[in-house]
Amino acid sequence: MEMLTVAINPRMSSYLVLTDVAVLLLSQPITGERLAAQQLGALGGLAQSSVDRQQDVRVAALPRLSLQSINDITQCAAAQVPREFSNHPQWPRVGGSVSISIYPKAVFESISVSLLWGVRARVRGQKVRGSFAAIPFWKNRSVRAFLARAGYPPE
Repeated sequence: MEMLTVAINPRMSSYLVLTDVAVLLLSQPITGERLAAQQLGALGGLAQSSVDRQQDVRVAALPRLSLQSINDITQCAAAQVPREFSNHPQWPRVGGSVSISIYPKAVFESISVSLLWGVRARVRGQKVRGSFAAIPFWKNRSVRAFLARAGYPPE
């Protein structure tokens, strides 16, 4: 499986992961503990890492999805993501409680990359084309090339 990982905000565990079978958006859930930790500086960072570890332990018991079971847009925790993704060398190192949205290639009517809007997509069943993920402008060329090589429908 071919994979390209684009860091959107690594500090907040936000990544766009492109594969030849699906597009994945990873993001750390915003919790009250996380917001409080951001305001407490170094002490808050310690508190937040403790909360993250507790959440990771909680989601580790959840069943792992199989790649074949993902036929539509799927939400899961990082601990549940199919091993075909998580065992790949390009997979970002994130905690098990990180929220993941998986968009199989079949759900896209079109997907493109623009300098102003980042990755834009029209998902099957939606009338409006939306901004999918803001990415660093210097990644536009590699993301555009990957999408074309992987056979995603262009705009």
